[in-house]
Amino acid sequence: MRAKTLQIVWHAKEPVYSVDFHPNGQLVTGGADKEIKVWEVERGEDGYANVRHVCSLAAHLSTVNCVRFSPTGSQLASSGDGGEVLLWEPADPAAAAAQRGNLAEDEGEASWRRAAALKGHGREGDVMDLCWAPDGSALATASIDSEVMLWATDGRRAAKQAGRLVNHKHFVQGVAWDPAQQYVVTQSADRTCRVYALKPPASGRKSKVSQYLLPAGETAKDLYCAHTLSKRPMGAAEGGAKPATHPLFADERVNTFFRRPAWSPDGSLLVLPAGLYKPSAEGKELNTAYVYARGKWAAPIMHLPGHPKPIVVARFCPVLFERDDGKAAGQQEQQPEAACDGGSEEGSTASAAHPFDLPYKMVFAVATLDSVVLYDTQSPLPLAVLGHLHYDSITDLAWSSDGQYLAISSRDCYCSIAAFDAAELGTPLTADRLPAHISKRLEAAQRRAELPKAAAAATPAVAKAAAAQAAAGTAVKPAATPVAAKPTDSAAVAAPAAASGAAVLVPGSAAQVAGADGQPVAAAQPGSVAGRKRIQPEPVAATVSGGAAAPAFGAIAAAEAAQAAAPAGEQHQPVAKKPKRITPEVVGPLPAVVVDSRQCSEPSSRSELPAAGPTKPPRRIVPEPIGGPAAPTATAAAAGSSAAAAPSGGAPKQPRRIIAEPVGPMPAPASAAKSSLPAESAASGKRRITPTPLHTAEAVSQQFGCATAQEQAAQPAPSELSRDCVPASGRRITPIPVGAAQTLPQGEERTATAVARGGIAALAAAAGKQAAQQRSQPASAPQTSKKSSRNSSSRLSGRTHRRCYTPKALPADLQVLADQWLQLDSSDGREEIAALVAKEDVTELQDRLGQRLQFGTAGLRGLMGAGSNRMNHITVQQTTQGLLRYLQQHEPQRLAEGGVAIGYDGRHRSREFAHIAAACCAAQGVRVRLFSQLVPTPFVPAAVEQLGCAAGIMVTASHNPAAYNGYKVYWSNACQIIPPVDAGIAAAIEQELALWALPPLGGASAGQGLPAEDPYQHPLVDDPLEQVADQYYRRLAARLRFRGMRDNAAAPRVAYTALHGVGTPWLLRAFQAFGLPPPVLAEAQCSPDPDFSTVSFPNPEEGKGAWLLAFAAAEAAGATLAFANDPDADRFAVAERDAGTGQWRTFSGNEIGAMLAEWVLRNHRELQLVESMGLGLGQAPQERLAVLSSTVSSRMLAAIAHKEGIHWAETLTGFKWLGNEALKLEKQGCTVLFAFEEAIGFMMGQLEHDKDGISAAAVFAELAADVYARGSTLATHWQRLRQQYGTFEFRSGYFVATPPSKSVAVFERLRSAPPACIGGHAVRAVRDLGTGVDTSQPDGQAVLPWQPGDLMITYYLEDAVLTLRASGTEPKLKYYLEACCEAGEAASQQLASQLEAAVASELVQPEQHGLARPQVE
Repeated sequence: MRAKTLQIVWHAKEPVYSVDFHPNGQLVTGGADKEIKVWEVERGEDGYANVRHVCSLAAHLSTVNCVRFSPTGSQLASSGDGGEVLLWEPADPAAAAAQRGNLAEDEGEASWRRAAALKGHGREGDVMDLCWAPDGSALATASIDSEVMLWATDGRRAAKQAGRLVNHKHFVQGVAWDPAQQYVVTQSADRTCRVYALKPPASGRKSKVSQYLLPAGETAKDLYCAHTLSKRPMGAAEGGAKPATHPLFADERVNTFFRRPAWSPDGSLLVLPAGLYKPSAEGKELNTAYVYARGKWAAPIMHLPGHPKPIVVARFCPVLFERDDGKAAGQQEQQPEAACDGGSEEGSTASAAHPFDLPYKMVFAVATLDSVVLYDTQSPLPLAVLGHLHYDSITDLAWSSDGQYLAISSRDCYCSIAAFDAAELGTPLTADRLPAHISKRLEAAQRRAELPKAAAAATPAVAKAAAAQAAAGTAVKPAATPVAAKPTDSAAVAAPAAASGAAVLVPGSAAQVAGADGQPVAAAQPGSVAGRKRIQPEPVAATVSGGAAAPAFGAIAAAEAAQAAAPAGEQHQPVAKKPKRITPEVVGPLPAVVVDSRQCSEPSSRSELPAAGPTKPPRRIVPEPIGGPAAPTATAAAAGSSAAAAPSGGAPKQPRRIIAEPVGPMPAPASAAKSSLPAESAASGKRRITPTPLHTAEAVSQQFGCATAQEQAAQPAPSELSRDCVPASGRRITPIPVGAAQTLPQGEERTATAVARGGIAALAAAAGKQAAQQRSQPASAPQTSKKSSRNSSSRLSGRTHRRCYTPKALPADLQVLADQWLQLDSSDGREEIAALVAKEDVTELQDRLGQRLQFGTAGLRGLMGAGSNRMNHITVQQTTQGLLRYLQQHEPQRLAEGGVAIGYDGRHRSREFAHIAAACCAAQGVRVRLFSQLVPTPFVPAAVEQLGCAAGIMVTASHNPAAYNGYKVYWSNACQIIPPVDAGIAAAIEQELALWALPPLGGASAGQGLPAEDPYQHPLVDDPLEQVADQYYRRLAARLRFRGMRDNAAAPRVAYTALHGVGTPWLLRAFQAFGLPPPVLAEAQCSPDPDFSTVSFPNPEEGKGAWLLAFAAAEAAGATLAFANDPDADRFAVAERDAGTGQWRTFSGNEIGAMLAEWVLRNHRELQLVESMGLGLGQAPQERLAVLSSTVSSRMLAAIAHKEGIHWAETLTGFKWLGNEALKLEKQGCTVLFAFEEAIGFMMGQLEHDKDGISAAAVFAELAADVYARGSTLATHWQRLRQQYGTFEFRSGYFVATPPSKSVAVFERLRSAPPACIGGHAVRAVRDLGTGVDTSQPDGQAVLPWQPGDLMITYYLEDAVLTLRASGTEPKLKYYLEACCEAGEAASQQLASQLEAAVASELVQPEQHGLARPQVE
């Protein structure tokens, strides 16, 4: 076998999602570039497969997800996003016969043309998988709209809908049609597989017989959901109770678009991917694929050995092979010895020597996200493993019709092809040895389906070969050969083989039925449809060796096995006559199981497959190491001469060298392998792929995840051994440097902070460490130049291709950063970086790795993804480590006593990041106050204050888009951090980049490879939710409710939207605490949704788009007010509907802030007066009241404070400044009533020291209740306040600066040439917080804190103030201006409009600096 990744441009450097082979040998691929490409596949002189581009088919409008040829090859079906399903037919043979150059500029016309478009799936229904009926008369399409549609084609150019399967509740990602044309199997992300069968006819023999002879397109409407495969029992029931169950399949969190099942070519077996296996409630959950026997849907007959990554696709080779009984005998000799080595008592008898007792052998491949594993039906152990072929997840597999090639597609933009030598997989079964029912199927296929001449001539290679051989007077040999033909009658077999297409066996034609004596009786051969001859499935003649198989999961008990082999009447099959009920036997394997050592209870170093029949004397057979003879081991010496007495055919094969080309366009990373399979990463240069040998060990622990003290080298679990009992990794295809050592280091190693593991994971870690050491040392072998390696690997069919992808080396510093990250990251994030390295995306790699995500006064906030400049489990852990180190130095007592409070919102990975932070704290012995539910951001500072915590962490990105997340830090004073604390934490982070070993706390295990554990089982972790929430609402009602409960009950109805955030339950409780009627909910937006599916920006400031559903809910309920919180509920917005026009008006943050400030101040004074009168004081006590606002907010608050005689203070933008300033004033004896900033953030000073959208909503609802009780509206109330305190006209906006560094050029220009006037109005003073200059002050120095380089300048004009500021959390350059003219409202509006126009034309000049104006909904 030779496999290589072909380094050409397959689909414009876009992911390849599907591959398939035509019966004549052509390969077709579909990808994200919206095209279908046709390729010729040829074997080169070196034995590797080469491809030559034939043509491209461009008709799709979106990504192509699946391509499938019909069984006869006369049609091609393709599907894509947006519900696209297209049918293609061969074009004019004359136009397609010209020879094509590989990706030549003068590419010829397509050899296929679009025939029809099938319209049935909606625009949101991306079609992920296709399958043809065996007779080619019907097509099934599976879509993410949770439906499977059946189409009747019958060779016509058009197709009509024949049926619809609508039982699934989630994305349908795979579909497969039974070769016998009786079942359709679908697999979905709802964790189920559904088996659809033909409905039994109502009555009458005639209708029943015709049901199985009619084309599938006509019987598709009769399919019904007969079985749902979803769960399986774990272990035996105790005390009469039902046993615990476990889902069979993974949910939608599997990182793939596909889960593609496969039927065996004889229809006896069904392999289902995306399986999960858990032996018991306490056991480890493993990824697997389940194998079902035809008609036995109660339980799978076996599961494949556990894989570290989910299995996404399965495909059977279409060729049947002769059984290798000599090897089977050798296996039976070895299995008793394995039991004698101290294996598990259960495992020693849990598996039969042959899991499938079939009269022939079948080969199939399953693809995990990163590897392809080959099996055959004579052993549960892998035949071979192909690893490290791709840097991103595998998407599809396809076998050629002759079984010589296996094509693999991947999201890394490349395809691989494995080429097999003649008889390498086995000896093809001759036609005279085929089972009777299969022979009859082939005969039926010959009569029913003839390969169309147009399809045969559509391939240039076939046309050319036919012409050449015709000139020589020889016949053309068909490309598809399912079995080896008789020497005397090759043509008789070749015809049905060619007709069968990619699936060799075209069933649904002939069968055997069980006679009265239980012996199979040949059924009548099928003729035409008019003949209406009875056809039923035929059982494969087989017996149970030794009488029975021991019960275990995946196996049928002995009694059930005997029943399965007898002509029992429990199979689902239509009834002919009551007196003579004829029921077919199971077509498929006998019961068997696969033992996985990771679920055994006793030590074992081999797979325990019991021998059937009489037990022979134990004989130890020591496999010969791959690569040459090795020194005898202690175990081999103890075995003595018996090791050499292996019977002929049962001894291990002679070692062979498996050679393949380099993997991918770049050298494999020098870290623990991305694939979970054993790996020896290669240095740059030419590489040879060879088997990886293993050391022998004296003892191996039976438990997955740990090794015994006597272990000399990492050994795989028994289920990971090859069929010759050689460790399976000895046959793995793994890239290594030419001349490099091929042995693994002694003992188990680990990379980063992952726990040392046994089996495959340990081998991968050890290999990764060895590769890293090799990279740091001089190469021990001469290296081929990159140029020669690149030229040799990209040369296909002896041509130089102008469009071939030519790899270029990454910059040295960037390559080092990529290697460092790949060594550090053990999660799926490795694949992101590896894929970028493979594509040599220097720009993206530089953005991800060229700098660290900056820790500032807002903590962290950025895009999620892999890399040091992204939010991921590594940056979160490193940040928490630095924070803890800083706390240990500056707040040791509070840290020891109060610990750290941690909360999180509903964004993607927020819970995981919070658990990682909690695990870091627990690792340092710090108490963790971890909220158990999604909470609003204000609950974290509340917890810090109430519980005396040293710090608080809130995982949120507030109102940023869904791709972002953040990490906000509160200090021990319950305020956000400010300098110099932020700089100190940032410095501590840089000193603690080495990852700590963490305890397994829930989501924290995801990045560490640890088993998940309930975090609250840890002694240092507790849930503060109930205590914090109760005290929060008590203080809210006691300090900020100014009206009676009865008065508030008459408040106007309010509509509410949480914008897919966490605010709904907490706002409802606040309304209840105030006695307010519950709001009308915008249902579609009031539950957490990390994708923010109904809004482009989850921010009520971003235009009316965020308000649409709230407005609709309000209008439906007759409400005139609408409230909104942002996703983490720390901001609050209000809108009111005008009763006259019906139009909605959204109030700005400045307007809401002024109304709240006046309300709180007025009611506070009235309350104080009432309390003083009750105490007999006669007047309210004198107290210093204060309010605060940020420097970019409206000065109306200053006017209110001035007129009411209270203190007003101005701070920098952000509640980190407002909160800390409030604490400072409180220490001076002031009572801070209120603070706000224009970005709809409001702080109720008597409750906490951070913005709070929940308390602001409750207080404002009471304010609105008072206004409406007086017969007014909010709009009228606002105008009254303006008349009282001043007609302030405020304007704000922003320009998009991507990247944010573009804002720097704007400020540099303004500082080098300060404007003397703006919009025709003179500038009286300037305050620059990047230089510390404030010309309005007597000394010319800024009063507010400033830092060199800060991007914030304020211009003071006669009746206006204008500020430019670069956002610290978003890629925006913002402006704020306010005008207040004594001439009145009209003059203020005119001045504000003039200045707003001048901001763009005179100050920012966005076109000159590459800034963009925002798109407002």
